[in-house]
Amino acid sequence: MVGTLSLLLAILYVSLSLWVWYMVRRPWPRCEQADVPMVSVIIAGRNEMEQLPGCLDSLMQLQYPAEKLEILLVDDASHDGSLALLQAFAEGKQHVTVLALERGVKELSGKAGAVLQAIEKSSGEYIFITDADCRVPSRWIETHLTYFTTEVGMVGGLTLLRRRHGKTSLLDRVQALDWLFLQLISSACAQAGKPLSWMGNNMAFRRSAYDEVGGYRTLNYSLIEDFSLLNAISRKTSWRVVLHTDQAAIVQSRPEKTLKQLYQQRRRWALGILPVRPLGKMLMAVTYCIRMLVWLCAALLYPAGWIALAAIVLGDGLILSSRPVFSARELFRSGLGFELFYFLFVMLMPPALWLDKTIIWKDDVYAY
Repeated sequence: MVGTLSLLLAILYVSLSLWVWYMVRRPWPRCEQADVPMVSVIIAGRNEMEQLPGCLDSLMQLQYPAEKLEILLVDDASHDGSLALLQAFAEGKQHVTVLALERGVKELSGKAGAVLQAIEKSSGEYIFITDADCRVPSRWIETHLTYFTTEVGMVGGLTLLRRRHGKTSLLDRVQALDWLFLQLISSACAQAGKPLSWMGNNMAFRRSAYDEVGGYRTLNYSLIEDFSLLNAISRKTSWRVVLHTDQAAIVQSRPEKTLKQLYQQRRRWALGILPVRPLGKMLMAVTYCIRMLVWLCAALLYPAGWIALAAIVLGDGLILSSRPVFSARELFRSGLGFELFYFLFVMLMPPALWLDKTIIWKDDVYAY
């Protein structure tokens, strides 16, 4: 019985991984904009003074006409000097606006409340979102715009984790693989017309698509505001969502520094995407079952667990190789840590979420 189950799950896992590999490698339709549209770039942050200089510098490298670009920087009640830094940056730049929010005055909780304020003060036909701890490439805007064919309402690009101070730890490398792994699966599902979620620090959408779903005010409460908006646009409208892996639009972010911070981030993600569409639930169920089967076989000394383990290694390798961001050497160096992370995540996160549904974002605590 256990042997048969291991074989069936192994076949299913590898088959799904092959499907992801194939879908990620399929090209997305692209277009050339007939004119140069007005674009609004929105960045909201709290207490990001250490990361802001790199982010702001990357904004100044954007290759897009200044008369067609507005940048809205939202300080979400920082107390580390971020506001002064933003104001100094905006001085003398007519296309840069700084919004200062006081604690407790936002209409919505979390980042969504800050982004909402900026959207309502923006005028762009297209709205681009990134985070204060990110760095955008120079061709970020023009690359994303080429994916906005007439039926596309939202576009997302890859976010990769950069090294801290030129160095990288095993924890950093595991997070980098994890981010890429999740995004590649989401990109494949979007190719199939069933987008699941995306990193909100590399996302753009039409204002008309945003208005059609009623904006953030009408979305279900979630601290994963990017997921809520993507879910609404893809499921409540006829707009298509493109989640591509174009090198020219890759945004760089930073990994969490500690295991505690990583745990809090993953709790927030896990609770936020509970309303994911059925395809996402099926993929999560397969991932959970095959890894729990390995734990069960190891505990009972069943050799059938090796079949499931081999399928996991093969399947994950296929997914991560569908977009060759990391070399084979880097994958080999970090692969064991990545798989161990997922095995522990699958085993520990469900009971942790069942026992405690509070999550921490910045220095605020929320209950789901």
